Amino acid sequence: MMFTDSIELLCSIWLCPEVASIKELKDHPVINIIGNLQDRVEPKNVEMSLSDNNWIEAMQEELAQFDKLKVWNLVDLPKGVYPIGTKWVFKCKKDDRGVVVRNKARLVVQGFNQQEGIDYTKVYAHVARLEAIRLFLAFASYKGFKVFQLDVKSVFLYGKVKEEVYVCQPRGFEDPLNPNRVFKLYKALYGLHQAPRAWYETLSAHLLANDFVRGKIDSTLFIKKSGGDYLLVHIYVDDIIFGSTNEGLCKDFESVMKSKFEMSAMGELSFFLGLQVNQKEDGFFIHQSKFQAKPKESHLIAVKRIFRYLKGKQRLGLWYPHGSNFDSNAYTDSDFGGCCLDRKSTTGGCQFLGTPMLIDNNATMSITNNPVKHSKTKHIEIRYHFIRDCAEKRLIELVKVHTDDNFADLFTKAFDRTRFEFLIKMIDNSWILIPESVDSHYTANSLESSDSESS
Repeated sequence: MMFTDSIELLCSIWLCPEVASIKELKDHPVINIIGNLQDRVEPKNVEMSLSDNNWIEAMQEELAQFDKLKVWNLVDLPKGVYPIGTKWVFKCKKDDRGVVVRNKARLVVQGFNQQEGIDYTKVYAHVARLEAIRLFLAFASYKGFKVFQLDVKSVFLYGKVKEEVYVCQPRGFEDPLNPNRVFKLYKALYGLHQAPRAWYETLSAHLLANDFVRGKIDSTLFIKKSGGDYLLVHIYVDDIIFGSTNEGLCKDFESVMKSKFEMSAMGELSFFLGLQVNQKEDGFFIHQSKFQAKPKESHLIAVKRIFRYLKGKQRLGLWYPHGSNFDSNAYTDSDFGGCCLDRKSTTGGCQFLGTPMLIDNNATMSITNNPVKHSKTKHIEIRYHFIRDCAEKRLIELVKVHTDDNFADLFTKAFDRTRFEFLIKMIDNSWILIPESVDSHYTANSLESSDSESS
């Protein structure tokens, strides 16, 4: 099996929680407020934003981008057509340290007013899964090349709208000479049901026109070969990560993308989808120490057990050494109806690059290995039937493992300290403990962060 087929297969087999927003209540004690009180405040409505010159500039910058990309045109509303409302959304953009770097104003469409069959038809768009991203990084470490990142500015504005869609003029920026006119969209706006699909079609068409090949299984993976070298590109909406065995191909790729889209080159990948990535000479180290540092006393009282673990396990992460074995070795487990409050189920997996898939459930193995389709399994999603197809074609092997030796239990069940530490020790230290080369860099950054906060 070619290496491209292998990485596509791995990305397809394994399937990010939203970060909860924090609301400040009038009777909320100041000591319990998370974050810096001196940070810039995001406007709650248009009236607040129009009283601040910084936010007015951000709104004007958004509308200027619309004119540059020919997103819409002011027209009379046709009879019998109802325009879709628009809304301003304000956000203080922060870097990976949590420091506000700029104000961002985005005009979004109230897509909940769209009618299927009239305002849109097909809406499905391919999005990379977090597990596929980790496999991408593992493969890059295995081959020993760097991974870089590009960020597309106003990504949805490049997608072409096939249907006739009319939207209201944005509040605060109405045309005084034509207040009753509306905008006809030629490009997609944030909030439209078809916006993600329109952007994916535009991007994929551009890549295919430049000699890329789309993954047969993972449609967010694009591959380009040049002689004995190859370039891998993975798409997650407006974030693009890429790497090559020849860095000259990476520079060519940046030029190809900038010729079509307005984007910024962010250099070597260091932070992506909540993952912090340290690219070292001898491998990649992936961790989330950003979310594990310096909990306050009030937090410890509220979630003592969680923060006790976070504070004591800051050195744990995923280590992908260069030149390691790239065969897949996966553990999977599920806790059916394990939550005593709402009886929700939890599914988890633990994948090693080091061939079989190890499962501790006989029923799961029977369904996967049995070619007969049972009526009671029709509710199982397509991705699980795909695994059964792979097993029938002998692309993967399923092996029974005793539940005491299933590493995936770490992600589906709550254990006491003894059991938890036993499972940690079962996992090869070279895969999960922070290596010495990263440890010095990690410690230095922690000390630097502590000094800056204390000052």
